[in-house]
Amino acid sequence: MRVAVMVISLVLMLVVGLQSCTSAVGGGLSDDQAAREGLSQGAAVGFVVTVLYLLGGAFALGVPLVSTVVFALAAVIGIVGGSTTSYRDLTVWGVVAGALAVMSFVGWLGKRKADRRSAPLVMAQPVTSGARTVTCPRCGTVSPETTRFCPACGLQRPG
Repeated sequence: MRVAVMVISLVLMLVVGLQSCTSAVGGGLSDDQAAREGLSQGAAVGFVVTVLYLLGGAFALGVPLVSTVVFALAAVIGIVGGSTTSYRDLTVWGVVAGALAVMSFVGWLGKRKADRRSAPLVMAQPVTSGARTVTCPRCGTVSPETTRFCPACGLQRPG
């Protein structure tokens, strides 16, 4: 899921960026002052959404929760920008960014689940009767006095 989010966001970053460039150039060529300002403002918002698509795609593999937040921000900016400027396609790109945010969140949940599965389980060994023992000050695990590290939490014993 995270690889798909990364690839989709980077491809769409190119599309949104090129469309924003076209909007900026088209707005600059317009004779109508209001249309020129509306397209220029929309193109500026489009460039912000483009950068957010790039950042979201960059974080999709390593830190998918950051990617989720970035795509959610791109969704809000895109939808608001599309409804307040003459660059109406921003609304579409905002909705797509929202979908990518959901996909990235699902990827984060999957990564978190996989990380929990791969974490090593440490089992404390039973202490034989008559042996001298120490209690870990961090987790309270009882272990033989000869151990240098707590078998449960890994805290190094002093001395």
